[in-house]
Amino acid sequence: MAPADGERLTGYRLGAVSPFGQKHRPPTGLQTDVLSVPSVYVSAGRRGLERRLTPEAVRRATGAAAAAIAVHATPGKAGG
Repeated sequence: MAPADGERLTGYRLGAVSPFGQKHRPPTGLQTDVLSVPSVYVSAGRRGLERRLTPEAVRRATGAAAAAIAVHATPGKAGG
């Protein structure tokens, strides 16, 4: 979503938009590849404060849907 919309909907300043503790939580998505790593860092609600969690803990706590969100570039191909 647009940065101004994210700030308005969540109450967080861009750069510290945590998926946790929001009054009006927008839909949350996780890149499917992330589910295969041991841990991820998420914003803990203010700039510079982060917490390490398992991707599954993030998914459960936020109700996030796993989806192919990012496009992975292939070296040597157009657009990559």
